Amino acid sequence: MRVIITGATSGIGRALAIEFLNHDFRVGVTGRRRERLEELKSLYADRVEVLEQDLRLRDQIEPGLDDLARRLGGVDIVVANAGTSRRDSELPLAKEFEVIEVNIAGFVATINWALRRFKQQGEGRIVGVSSVAAFWGNKLNPMYNATKAFEMNYLRGLHAHLYGTGISVTDVRPGFVATEMTAGNPQMIAVASPEKAAKQIFRAIMKRRKVVYITKRWRFIAAIMRMTPDFIYRRLAELRKQSDQ
Repeated sequence: MRVIITGATSGIGRALAIEFLNHDFRVGVTGRRRERLEELKSLYADRVEVLEQDLRLRDQIEPGLDDLARRLGGVDIVVANAGTSRRDSELPLAKEFEVIEVNIAGFVATINWALRRFKQQGEGRIVGVSSVAAFWGNKLNPMYNATKAFEMNYLRGLHAHLYGTGISVTDVRPGFVATEMTAGNPQMIAVASPEKAAKQIFRAIMKRRKVVYITKRWRFIAAIMRMTPDFIYRRLAELRKQSDQ
């Protein structure tokens, strides 16, 4: 079988690519850092195809994926994993729009490409990597959490749209995973390694699960955090600020 994974230069994407390769898949990987993609290809040679891709350049997404699928000999699974976060307390507009361009426009463009291809094939698996961050706001990075809420609801609607067809939709909702994006965050709890996350994601995809929390404990943590009133979050933030002074 053949899978395309976006954002596979590091973290969950790279670990998931290796997990698929360990199960004898042919894997197409995309990302902005070509040297990291080539490094992965050098380890697995003829079973990896690479595509240097910037999701902010929307007019290049479809032709790039078309070429990647051609080199793979087709595609059975598409994992829309690529995402970005631009933490800045000043919330500069340029950075806010960059997150939108990648996490919403690029995400939708990738999945829409897979959707049209799989409808022609009559089967396929669409996987989107959202986040439990969708369930609450983030005062230092509100746009990231907002885009993850969009992704989650988009995938929910897509699942309804495709119900009864041969195309499955899986929403992957990670909690904290030790990646470059989360490095330096002192407030992380229940942290998983990318490798552990990849194994759980792979199993969920193969079982065509509708929703999977990574790791499983995050289903319960997220439920508790969703029910926590905003004033408690504000109070905790005040206490942390006082302890830092």
